[in-house]
Amino acid sequence: MTQFNHPELGNLVGLISLLLCLSIWRNVHKLPARLVDTNNKIMKESAFAFLPISAGSLIMLVHMGKEIPVFLGVMVISTLIPLWVYAKMAKRWL
Repeated sequence: MTQFNHPELGNLVGLISLLLCLSIWRNVHKLPARLVDTNNKIMKESAFAFLPISAGSLIMLVHMGKEIPVFLGVMVISTLIPLWVYAKMAKRWL
């Protein structure tokens, strides 16, 4: 992505590429049980990654005042909706 003058999109393009590769692989071959088990374990343990984010959000809420509704809207859109979509995808495909 640096060659396209957008290095900030590198992680996103990489994740989308990995998702596409796994989707193609899933249509051609069966996903190994090892991969499914590892995915489930990582998703369970990654919940702790949200604790520091939550603490930072609470500190930010104290200082925001009237902008709290906008902030909460951004939080809902950027966290709950992607997690819900991922859960739907995992339920359907795995």
